[in-house]
Amino acid sequence: MSFTFSKKNIFIGLIFLVISYAMYYYINQEFQTFDPVFNYISNNKLTFISVIISFSIIIIILYFTLTSNNNSSNNSNNNHNINKNKTNNHNKKKIIQSKFGETEIKYKKLIEKNPNDCNAYFNLGHLLQIQGKNKDSETNYNKVIENNPEKSLACVAYNNLGVIFENKENKEEAELYFKKAIDLNENYSISYYNLANILLKQGKLNEAETNYRKAIELNPNYSYAYYNLGNLLKIQEKVMEAETNYLKAIETDDSFSAAYFNLGQLLHIQGRAEEAATNYRKAIEINPKFSSTYNNLGMLLDSKGEIEDAEEMYRKAIKINPKISKAYYNLGNLLKNKGFVEDEVEAERMYRKAIELNPKFSDAYHNLGKLLKVKGLDEEADRYFKIAKENYVQ
Repeated sequence: MSFTFSKKNIFIGLIFLVISYAMYYYINQEFQTFDPVFNYISNNKLTFISVIISFSIIIIILYFTLTSNNNSSNNSNNNHNINKNKTNNHNKKKIIQSKFGETEIKYKKLIEKNPNDCNAYFNLGHLLQIQGKNKDSETNYNKVIENNPEKSLACVAYNNLGVIFENKENKEEAELYFKKAIDLNENYSISYYNLANILLKQGKLNEAETNYRKAIELNPNYSYAYYNLGNLLKIQEKVMEAETNYLKAIETDDSFSAAYFNLGQLLHIQGRAEEAATNYRKAIEINPKFSSTYNNLGMLLDSKGEIEDAEEMYRKAIKINPKISKAYYNLGNLLKNKGFVEDEVEAERMYRKAIELNPKFSDAYHNLGKLLKVKGLDEEADRYFKIAKENYVQ
């Protein structure tokens, strides 16, 4: 135990001193005629002061002892909580899996009691889908449709079957299920959105656009529908419409980092550098782990001559995602252009890493060839020029 002479502790000590004196005075007044010891103390000032001080010190020691014990107890409790949290984090996955298992058993028991319980089939199907048990999930969704083909639950079951087949890359089957969902409920915006996504993947742009717009008509706050419609319009080079839809996606969800990123890209292409940078930075603020945003912001800063900031962005992109070949390539270009020998050595390493990650990266082969040519390594340079030409895509 240690004593700290803080203002607080001194103040507490003085309070105890006053209390001690008051107690002494009261006891002396009450008992002095009966006890010669009190009479002696009261007639001897030095003894009186000594008793007061001693009594105060005893009380102060008791106070510090109690508070010290409380602090030790609190520290012990804190350490226990920390260890408990570590244990909880370690077992969290097992607990979730256990709860899934318990819930699955519950739904199966409900189905045993009532083999026509559509809600139980649907909930079990959804639970299995979340766990990635798609085959069993399909079986239960089909049971919903079989037992209740005309109801709203069947509509959602068709939609979820469409999602399962989309994830299996079976686009035609997925399209069929989304359309069946719409047939049962023509106001179900999610199925229009999902159908649009699958049509976009199949290159059916006009049909996809129609379905995105229908989803938005039914749900004007559907941020993902605005976002994907923006992507589709960007493909069609309808730049202003694409921008409008990205802005609508952000308006309906201001934490939509991908919308900020894609809007940044769109503005970047148009040469609206400041606006693009603002949107890239906003995307980073919301999602600091998306490497492509750092790479794109690096390219923008690089084009403005802000070399140090651009280099920082490229390195951050690589740190977050060591497999982002474009960031290695861009960093290689930046280092090569610095013109210092040590930078050229690192630039060569960056180009080689970009090629390792993307063996068809023609620009990386070409720029590595140019760097080697300057070094006088003509034969190796020519070999890379040849590979670059073979992999060049118009």
